[in-house]
Amino acid sequence: MPVAFSQLSVRERGARKGGRVVPAYDTSGRDTIDGQGRVLLLVHGYNNSVDVALRSFSSFVASLERLAARPSLPWTIFGVHWPGDERNAIVSLFSYSGKIAVSRTSAASLFDYLKSRHGPAGAPMAINIVAHSLGNRLTLELVEQFRAAASATDAPNVVLERLVLMAAAVPEFRVEERGSLRPAVQFARGTCVLHSTGDKVLQLAFPPGQTVGGDGFFPTAVGRYGHPARAWQQELAMADTSRSPAKKYGHSAYWPGRESAAAAAAFLGLPVAHDLPAHALEAHEWPESHHIPARTLEERESFF
Repeated sequence: MPVAFSQLSVRERGARKGGRVVPAYDTSGRDTIDGQGRVLLLVHGYNNSVDVALRSFSSFVASLERLAARPSLPWTIFGVHWPGDERNAIVSLFSYSGKIAVSRTSAASLFDYLKSRHGPAGAPMAINIVAHSLGNRLTLELVEQFRAAASATDAPNVVLERLVLMAAAVPEFRVEERGSLRPAVQFARGTCVLHSTGDKVLQLAFPPGQTVGGDGFFPTAVGRYGHPARAWQQELAMADTSRSPAKKYGHSAYWPGRESAAAAAAFLGLPVAHDLPAHALEAHEWPESHHIPARTLEERESFF
């Protein structure tokens, strides 16, 4: 049976597309995250409606289940919804520059919800995050707020474990040595960046979108080359290896991608079943048997 996942949202209630950022809430009407020990948050990117995000999350969770080859996963999983789109499809397509600020506002709303949560019997809650596209900006802004609050007397009882940043629509300069989000990267216990130079959205649309949004001058996205590599524990170039030659990932290939799911699972520490591909071992013929010819010994007379 597929693993069900819950949903947290900072999108205006009832809005399947667009809407305002509102205080975060559990869409089930219950606070199902409180008291959980290990949590995995899935954060969608720009121009995703609720329905599109749900399909993406479902595809990714199904991939994790197949990799684990077991009926349960080690986390309670929550899909995170935020208004990274507009109700009008045409307006939504060209609204990217304004959604940079929305990602930050969404991060603040999600932080306000999560900061008072805890694990079983008051123990710390361990949170892992897999994010895509502009959802990575939301993720790093969220982690930065946890970092800033860590030294307070009422510090959140939450541990930021591992981050998997897929096709990150985050300017490289934000995570460089003195970048505003570099402390967030260092605060998490581990970060893996999945990237692709085959991503035309990050190549062509991201630089002008960031420039119009006042966030750099035609910057390069982290999700293009995985730079700065020294900032992460791991960075991997993504390609569909079922094709020959392998096809580099496009922007929408990550949630349903077999390779991205496997990379995320390994980095998050999910024990996965390994099937040895048929081509993994070279075929060798058995060596020829060595035939030892019979030898006839000369008959000798006995001395007795």
